[in-house]
Amino acid sequence: MNDRLLPQSQEAEQGILGCILLAPVESIEACTGKTPISEDAFYDRRHGALFEHMVAMHASMVPVDLITVRERLRNANVLESIGGLAYLSSLMDAVPSAANLPYYLEIVREKHVLRGLLKAATNASDAVFAGGKKADELVSEHLGQVELLTKADISGTSTAKEITRSVIDSLRATMDGTAPPSIKTKIDSFDNKAGGLWRGDLVVFAARPSVGKTALMIQLIQAAAQEGHPCGVFSAEMSAKSLVERVIGGSAGVNTREVAHWREGEYKAFAKASSVFANFPIFIDDTSRITIEKIRAITREWVKKHGVKVIGVDYVQLLTTDKKADIREQEVAHISSTLKQIARENNITVIALAQLNRESEKKGAGKPKLAQMRESGALEQDADVAGLLYRDDADEEAGEAARYTGQPFKVVLDIQKNRYGAVFPVQLMFHPKSQKMSEVCKVDLRES
Repeated sequence: MNDRLLPQSQEAEQGILGCILLAPVESIEACTGKTPISEDAFYDRRHGALFEHMVAMHASMVPVDLITVRERLRNANVLESIGGLAYLSSLMDAVPSAANLPYYLEIVREKHVLRGLLKAATNASDAVFAGGKKADELVSEHLGQVELLTKADISGTSTAKEITRSVIDSLRATMDGTAPPSIKTKIDSFDNKAGGLWRGDLVVFAARPSVGKTALMIQLIQAAAQEGHPCGVFSAEMSAKSLVERVIGGSAGVNTREVAHWREGEYKAFAKASSVFANFPIFIDDTSRITIEKIRAITREWVKKHGVKVIGVDYVQLLTTDKKADIREQEVAHISSTLKQIARENNITVIALAQLNRESEKKGAGKPKLAQMRESGALEQDADVAGLLYRDDADEEAGEAARYTGQPFKVVLDIQKNRYGAVFPVQLMFHPKSQKMSEVCKVDLRES
C-alpha cells in the first residue's frame, strides 16, 4: 500500500498553469470563483507554489505573463526550484487552448479529494489501533472528515425568508430615500418608463452606422457625470482624443475640423465647453481591439479607485476575447455574458453599443428587430434593457441628406426589451452639429 503512487495528474496540474499563462484574467477567476481551488489541490509542490504566486499577482493587479511571473519568482528566489524559465515556457506548450481549463480543474479537484479520502482512512485506521475511543465517537469524528472532502459550496444560497426580508428592506429604503437611486438619463420618457439606469443592469443599444448611437451613449454618460456619478468609457471605435474633441465641439456648436476658420466667438464657446467637460468624472480607455477580459480588469480598478457607477462600451462587435472559439458568434456570446457579469459583480450599469446587420435597413423590412443584431443573439438574452435606434424619416434619401448637411433628423429609440416593465418607443431628434438627442414626444405616463 505504501509503495503505491498517490492519486495525482501532473498533466492536469500543468494544464491549469498553462491556461493561466495563456488567458490569465479569465483562468484565475475560474480557479478562484464559486468552487475555488488552492495551492493545496496541487500534488506537485512546485505547481502549488507557482499557482499561489500567480493568484497573488492577479489580486494585486499585476499582469500575469511569462516575463512578469519569471521576474516575481526570481525576486522571491524560487525560480530555479520551480524549474526555471524553460519549465515555465513548457507549461504554455502543454495546453492547446485555455478553453480546456474546466476539464483540468475537474481532474485536479478529483485527485485532491481522493488523496484526502486516503488520508482520512489512514487517520481512522491509526485511531482504531491506538484505542481509547468508543466506536460511535470514532465514526462521528472521521465520517465528518470524509464529508468535508466533498462539501458543496452553498455560499450563494439563501432561504425564501432571507430573500423576502432583503426585498422588503430594499423597497423600504427606496421609499425612504435612503437607497442608492437609479441614475437619470434626462430623457424623460426613458426615465419614466424604465426608471433610468439601474445598478447591476446591462443596457444594450443597437443601430446601423451614423444614426447617433455613440452620441446617445455619451449623452447618457454626461448626464450621469453631471450628477456626480463617476463614469468610464471604452472607446474601441475612435481614439479618446477624437471622441472628446467631437463631444466638446458638439457642446460648443462648432466644427473642430474647421478650426482654422473659427471666429473669436467660436474659440470662446469651445474654451467654455472644454472647461465644463474637463471637470466631469469621466475616464476613457481607447485601446484598439481590447479584450473583454481587460475591460473586466480595468472596470474593477475604476470601481475600486474612483467609484465608477456607469461604463459605456463602444461597441461590442469590435471587442475580442482571450477565449477563442471557432465561430465568432460564440466569442460574442462570451463577451455578452461577461458584460452582464461585470455589471453584477461591480454593482454598476453597463451600457453596451452594438451594430445591426444590413438586413435591418432593406426596403420593406419594417422596423428593426433585436434579432437583427450582428453576430449574436446572446446580447438580446443577456440585456436587462435593450433598444434599437433607427431613423424615422418618411423619405430615407432626405434622411441621408439631412445627416450629411448637419441638419437635425428624427430617430426612434425603440425599447424592445425591458426586464422590469413595458416596452416602449422614444421619439428623438438627433442634432449632428451638437451631437445631442432631444426628445420630441413625451410618453403619456398613464399608458401601460
